[in-house]
Amino acid sequence: MKRATLFAITCSLLLFSLPLFAQAPQVVNTSIASITNGDLSYFTDAVFTPDAKWVIAAASDNNICVYNNSGQLQTVFPAHNKPIRKIALTNDGNLLTVSEDKSIKLWTPAGNLLNTVNAHGKAINSITVSHNGKYWVTTSDDKTAKIWNCNGVLVQTLKDHDDVVNAAAFSPDDNFILTASKDNTLKVWTINGEMLRTFVKFNASIQSVQYSSDGRQILVSAGNFAYLLSQSGKQLSVFSGHEKLVNSAVFSPDCNFVLTASDDNTIKLWNLNGTLVCTYMGHKGGVNGAVFSATGQYILSNSLDNTAKIWAVQAPADIAESAAAPAQTIYAVPVGNPGGNAATRNSAQQPPTKEKYTEDTDNQYKGPIFSSYDVSALDKAANKPKVWAVVVGIAGYNHVQSLKFTKDDAYLMYAFLKSPEGGALPDEQISLLIDGNATKNQILQALQKTSSSAGLNDAILFYFAGHGINTGLLPIDYDGFNNVLPYGEIYGYFQKSKAKYKLCITDACYAGNFSEYASRSSEDVKNMLEKYYGAIDNASGGTAILMSSKAQEKSVEYYGLRQGVFSHFLMRGLKGEADTDKDKLITIVELFDFVETNVRSYTANAQSPSLFGNFDVRMPVGGVR
Repeated sequence: MKRATLFAITCSLLLFSLPLFAQAPQVVNTSIASITNGDLSYFTDAVFTPDAKWVIAAASDNNICVYNNSGQLQTVFPAHNKPIRKIALTNDGNLLTVSEDKSIKLWTPAGNLLNTVNAHGKAINSITVSHNGKYWVTTSDDKTAKIWNCNGVLVQTLKDHDDVVNAAAFSPDDNFILTASKDNTLKVWTINGEMLRTFVKFNASIQSVQYSSDGRQILVSAGNFAYLLSQSGKQLSVFSGHEKLVNSAVFSPDCNFVLTASDDNTIKLWNLNGTLVCTYMGHKGGVNGAVFSATGQYILSNSLDNTAKIWAVQAPADIAESAAAPAQTIYAVPVGNPGGNAATRNSAQQPPTKEKYTEDTDNQYKGPIFSSYDVSALDKAANKPKVWAVVVGIAGYNHVQSLKFTKDDAYLMYAFLKSPEGGALPDEQISLLIDGNATKNQILQALQKTSSSAGLNDAILFYFAGHGINTGLLPIDYDGFNNVLPYGEIYGYFQKSKAKYKLCITDACYAGNFSEYASRSSEDVKNMLEKYYGAIDNASGGTAILMSSKAQEKSVEYYGLRQGVFSHFLMRGLKGEADTDKDKLITIVELFDFVETNVRSYTANAQSPSLFGNFDVRMPVGGVR
């Protein structure tokens, strides 16, 4: 089996659920418990312990305060020399605090200081713990984010923002980090510190960011709104209803709801489609943040009105029983962790219902199909963008399992590139390497020639259908040990090329399907090609890598389709089904969203295509007639 192994995001969900709500938005004016911090200081952050029996709050007077869930103060201890901005619990139950004094501090459950890290050049705004507990990421007014190991040793400094970095989030598999900044941008980084891409600018400072627990969606707050994005940056929903700045937006534990906290003194609960479910009113000052308990039954908010409040999302029986129970040893007092083990962050995901799909048996591959059109009129402009391509298909391996459909895949991609939809490329701009011609040296020579031939306004495509392993792709002369084609070497050619666009598609699904192109008039073809090349000319450049599956996922051949699922939906998308906005152009984001949705649905989440890179979301990959 082939594996697509360039970067991955594994999917996991916490198996909690929220109650069903009526369609009309509710208003809740009374909290279960109100926690007061006196008249001189307000809460800057607050979290539940995993069992929701205790609340740990950071105060603007530099102290950490611990309360039971009925709001009774249990202990207070000084933590920093300046106001604390954020706190976080580690997987082993310790407490992390960050402050305007530029330091990170690690505390035991008994309130004993374990470590102090002088971390940044200016105030620290947030700290987030990776899901595996091995790393922390901090953000700062010094315009950087920093990755630390769990011992407080600096691993990487992320430098690319032009202003204060407000927040950061780990992907569910901890391979990627999102950073949100006052410069209105959201950036994606690898855990090794490589900046992969910058999302299109928002209209305001981004205050918070979070991945959904399956890694497929991103939640941000900016200005008076919160936004739900796909992992490729496409806007899915807008949460509109706050009258002032939204300071935080978080998913519910089951990722079916969104909770927002605002300077308009309210907290709001939303469906993922942006429909308001409930407004929580009761604070008399701006709400700095709000979080769910681990079960999703309760909400904890903290405000500039010097209070924190606990709200019931459903019947408060459990928390009432807990509040009535005798006081016990609690977090930051003598010993032990009353919450038991740290909250489990990665439970198994329940796959979504598989959508009904009808096999397209009439469109099975019957050999390469080539379309011939007169496009000479389009070549008059000397600076017309060009598309250069290397297409590789290998089926007849000698030292690993042979494949059924990959050679056909390459012919079908070649046919697409020769068609008007794919740019009507002339032969000199395509290198086609099949089986015996697809040695490591020949592939590298073709990549070198293509990358060096492309001009500043051109695009290059590398398409590979064959086997892959963790370290790279397998050419025909792979002997079980030697001649692996490293991913890094391929990426190196992309980096060196001066081409405006670079697109890599690695097909790990052994498949191919491309039906004959419908006959159209030459004027239709000319107009479509002019629009396609015009889109290449007008959009910003970048590099995009589209993988058929994530690391550790195996792709299987579907004989009913006579192809792999990825290639089936890739070709259907390129043929026009991915053109969701009906503008006669298919962008890389439209293609990925179409392929990813359908592949996951067809395979019941067994295969999950991935897209990464630093690219313009308007990058065109095909046209529609």
